[in-house]
Amino acid sequence: MERRDIGVQSSTLGEEEQASGHAGHGGRHAPEEEGVLMLGFAKTALTLCLLPLLLTGCWDIKDLQEINYLTAIGYDLQDGEFVVYGQMLDFASVAKSESGKSGQAQAWVGIGRGRTLINAIEDLYHTSQLRIFYGHVNAVVIGEKVLKDGDAMKQVYEFQGRYYELRYTPWLFGTSKPIDKIFSTSSIFTFSPAVSVLHQPLETYKQMSVVRPMSIRRFTLEMQEPGRTVLLPSIALSENRWKKGDRPQEMLMVDGAFAMKEHKLLGRYNLDDLQGLSWIEPESYRGPLILYSGGEIQSAVVLENPKTIVHPRVRNGRAEFSLDVKLSGALILSMAPKTESEMEKEAEEKVRKQIRRLYDEGLKRDADLLRLEPAMYRQKNREWKSLRSQGGLELTPESLKDIRVEVKINRTGNIKNRAMAN
Repeated sequence: MERRDIGVQSSTLGEEEQASGHAGHGGRHAPEEEGVLMLGFAKTALTLCLLPLLLTGCWDIKDLQEINYLTAIGYDLQDGEFVVYGQMLDFASVAKSESGKSGQAQAWVGIGRGRTLINAIEDLYHTSQLRIFYGHVNAVVIGEKVLKDGDAMKQVYEFQGRYYELRYTPWLFGTSKPIDKIFSTSSIFTFSPAVSVLHQPLETYKQMSVVRPMSIRRFTLEMQEPGRTVLLPSIALSENRWKKGDRPQEMLMVDGAFAMKEHKLLGRYNLDDLQGLSWIEPESYRGPLILYSGGEIQSAVVLENPKTIVHPRVRNGRAEFSLDVKLSGALILSMAPKTESEMEKEAEEKVRKQIRRLYDEGLKRDADLLRLEPAMYRQKNREWKSLRSQGGLELTPESLKDIRVEVKINRTGNIKNRAMAN
């Protein structure tokens, strides 16, 4: 019995020593594990501290209301100096006016003067109070004096084409009127000045198509095309067409076009001189045509969607052209009993006369308003190069040999009140 107890005691003591040995071993390594944990924590903390440095910073951010956004820019010459005009709109008032809330949105117009265009822009910066941003420019207006001055136009081309905030999408106009008055003219009702011919010229063109709106991109492309006459819309003010209550209200309007060729101004045309454009412009929407007899109105039609084909040819070393024009439309007024066929023939004759007059008006200023030379450039390029080198491409009254017009009246309207019709 004593031996078994002694054996049990020995076994127990051995287990206790083994356990105490393990405990002692673990006690010796505890500081090393704590060091590893502290190192890992330090690395994690350092990583978290460095991560914000990789993020984009916002320390130089500007509030939207702390920037002047130009919506239109104009260039002119006065007393030998460049004058730059900048139109700015308060976008808060624009939003209110477009949502129908009361209060007329007013435009702010800045003016800078200088010996060169850049000097004038710098002069504008001096009084702008806030940084000027050009990314919202939607219209560019060039004064007639600048259009006539080759060096001034070159400065405008350079600035518009190279400055990184400006785009090629704004509408482009010429004018002989004060640009500051054009920029400060308000729109109808309480609409913003952004709702106007200056910023949305396509709206009125869709209803009355004479001078096609011109973007800077299109102007640049057409000006680089050999032999092409470019028509730059002329913007002006109408003083007595609209009234607000009893007071006359000035409104913007396109009153003609400036003809340019190879970066040179050929002249300016009034709307009356350009009526034939409605029938030859492929992008024309519609145009009215009033038919008279003996000085009395007989009928009126609206002609739409012109399809024009130019046929160039060379005969005896000279360029000759013929035109095919097809139009369709609707009868909107009939004061005399006539058949559709008779009205179509009268309309064809008047369209033919307007196109011929447009061509003759262009010849007075060496302008190709029918764009006959570009048609030869595209369709008969070899002949065009030969005539160009020999000087035989000059247009004369005899160059336009034939104008063939076809008008089809598709709609005559419904008159239910016969008593009113009679």
